[in-house]
Amino acid sequence: MGLFVDRVRGVVRFLSSTVRPAPETVAQGAGAELLKGIARKDDQLYILLDMEKAIGT
Repeated sequence: MGLFVDRVRGVVRFLSSTVRPAPETVAQGAGAELLKGIARKDDQLYILLDMEKAIGT
């Protein structure tokens, strides 16, 4: 299985120690099982997806 994207605007790396569990308000919604967590970097909030679960590998 693969994933086709129209464009990539950038790649951001996170230390595993900076990734936190998703808040309950996010973790209870549709697709919550695909969330790996959330992280902040340079005043931006990122929602991290578990791509292995998302594409079924």
